Amino acid sequence: SVEISGAAPASHQLPGSAVVQRGGKAQVWVIDPLTSTLSPREIQVLARNGSTVQVDGELHVGDKVVTAGVNTMQPGQKIRVQ
Repeated sequence: SVEISGAAPASHQLPGSAVVQRGGKAQVWVIDPLTSTLSPREIQVLARNGSTVQVDGELHVGDKVVTAGVNTMQPGQKIRVQ
């Protein structure tokens, strides 16, 4: 996972592996820290740079985004954070 930190910028840089396409839209999986469950967040890919992507969307400081296995995850799925 990757954690969003610092002042809220206009966009965020994430590993490309964090982004999944579902229903023609790009999204990332955000981990709820209280329940250790997943929620999808729709994002917009602004740019790709090698193995990273610049994204815009409803990501906030402190959000933890899943970076591996994103194609097989489901909303509400319980996970274990390492």
